[in-house]
Amino acid sequence: MTSVTEREPLTLDDFAECARRELPPEVWDFIAGGAGRERTLAANETAFDAVRLRPRALPGIEEPDTSVKVFGSRWAAPVGIAPVAYHSLVHPDGETGTAAAAGRLGLP
Repeated sequence: MTSVTEREPLTLDDFAECARRELPPEVWDFIAGGAGRERTLAANETAFDAVRLRPRALPGIEEPDTSVKVFGSRWAAPVGIAPVAYHSLVHPDGETGTAAAAGRLGLP
């Protein structure tokens, strides 16, 4: 099995592994952890683990489109940036940089 260090990250777990390796342990713990007893974090992980996606090939698709319409607005992909704090722990531009990057990518 090839490690993520030998290839481009493909999954959220791959990206998390890359971040964990690059960040100081206390910063990674803050980002990956939850509040208090982390009950909400555990409940979210349980809920996501219950979802199964069935990947399928899309023959004949020249230009894939990951956009989605949400609440009457078109987003470039079905993801958005959550309102969290301390982005400056991982980048000097902090929340301003995150918002600017999301805007350039067409994400909320």
